[in-house]
Amino acid sequence: MGPSKSGASGCLSIVASNASITNQVFVKFISRLKPRARSDIVPPKVHQEDRMKEALARLAEFIGEPSIATRDPNSSLSFSCVTYETSKSQTETLWLYGKDQTMAFSPLQPDGRPIRKYGPHFLLLEPRNII
Repeated sequence: MGPSKSGASGCLSIVASNASITNQVFVKFISRLKPRARSDIVPPKVHQEDRMKEALARLAEFIGEPSIATRDPNSSLSFSCVTYETSKSQTETLWLYGKDQTMAFSPLQPDGRPIRKYGPHFLLLEPRNII
């Protein structure tokens, strides 16, 4: 049995006119919703660094460790509550997993192009029964 000349249309059960009607009904439904929500991006009134300082202060109060409030508010690591030992262990594990990363297989050449070029002639091959 050869490939179908009509593509994947035999696999789809959506009729174009039904999809158009569905889209129209959906648009009417959305347009009737009240109130209409706006999606304007409004910049916050408080500067980001001040918000992060406040967040660190709240975290310090929540954890019960006042030194957290004095951390750098611009660093995401300042919000970490793991112990030094846990952090050191995770760093060592990450280093262990990444040390041979440059020798790992990659299907791309150094310039980012694929090693092999695949074309439509690969798709036309008949499947073989492997015993």
